Amino acid sequence: MTLYKIESLDTSKTSDVLAVLEIQMENHKEVLISGTDTKNGYLTFLSPPSYFFDGNITCFVAKQEENIAGYVMLVVNDEDMALYNRTISEIRAKIQSDAPQEIKNYYVILAQVAVAKTYHGKGIAKALYEHVLEKISGSYSAIVTMIGICNNHSTAFHAKMGFETLHTYMDCRIVAKKFKSK
Repeated sequence: MTLYKIESLDTSKTSDVLAVLEIQMENHKEVLISGTDTKNGYLTFLSPPSYFFDGNITCFVAKQEENIAGYVMLVVNDEDMALYNRTISEIRAKIQSDAPQEIKNYYVILAQVAVAKTYHGKGIAKALYEHVLEKISGSYSAIVTMIGICNNHSTAFHAKMGFETLHTYMDCRIVAKKFKSK
């Protein structure tokens, strides 16, 4: 089994930021649909490079030696994040109206997770999630994300990781994983 080191994205390393952006691009819905290769899930939008530098997100990467194999992004401050506005607004509204009380004020939004194509099927997404869940479970009551309704791979993966559906729209579903109270 190959070991991957999971660490915070070092934004001072331009090559690391570019590697994350490249993984985003190769996993983007528009790129994959043109090749009909959506069996491993897909991203519905690309984050602008500025998001990595403005303090709005926390990004963890899985590295094999110096190669970034995958990443996970959490929204820690949603001010001035136009790209995520629909996602954030819908998640916040649904949580405030329907989520259990213990989630309402102490949750974090998972914006994206993606793995480079050459590393698919090697357990990297699971390792990234396990790392993030361990890091944040003491600070939040839940982690919440939005998944495209046709993204069956992502839906199954999140269910396997303990996420439950909070709400289903015509084009997406909001899922959450609650943490046990400490």
